[in-house]
Amino acid sequence: TTTMNIANTLQNQSKFEEAEVLYRKILRMRQRVLGAEHPETLGAGHALCVVLCNQKKFTEAEARCRLLPAAYHRVLGAEHPDTIESSHLLALILKYM
Repeated sequence: TTTMNIANTLQNQSKFEEAEVLYRKILRMRQRVLGAEHPETLGAGHALCVVLCNQKKFTEAEARCRLLPAAYHRVLGAEHPDTIESSHLLALILKYM
């Protein structure tokens, strides 16, 4: 969506706080409209975790990211790239905590 593209652009410009606000808004909207385990909702959750990491908010990032690998596994399967990437992100978060 346009809002996701704007949030991604802000993150790429290192405007992490602004991107976080948009990712939270996108996540809430997708949860309400698409459901908690829709792939686009999971993607928004992943993006929020990344921006939280970029701000060194590792505790919240870990709590949110712990839910993603199992959800991706249920929805997309164990070998899907998004499932693997979510596990990788969790490992990175734990490394930097």
